[in-house]
Amino acid sequence: MQLEPAHTNEEDDLEKRFYLKLEDFYNDYFLSPLQKVAMTKFIKAHFGNKESDKVDRVRPWLLAKINKSYVPPVSPLQKGCPDIIPGLRAQPWWYA
Repeated sequence: MQLEPAHTNEEDDLEKRFYLKLEDFYNDYFLSPLQKVAMTKFIKAHFGNKESDKVDRVRPWLLAKINKSYVPPVSPLQKGCPDIIPGLRAQPWWYA
């Protein structure tokens, strides 16, 4: 009896393209090799897991950055801002 492979070639190609785009993203932010490894581990642990709420606000931003898509500003005052994080409120917070 032969088992089916866990991933198809199409899924492998999609994953390879994702990590190539992720590498471009890392290079845009000048991350060191250690930072790249740490970020990749964090992304694997939290971004693929829809149940993880740790990255809910950052997920759309990272996907937009990786896909190099345009995120329209919420306010005219944000025009020209390269890093608009969708759903992030401009509300101060303090450590107690």
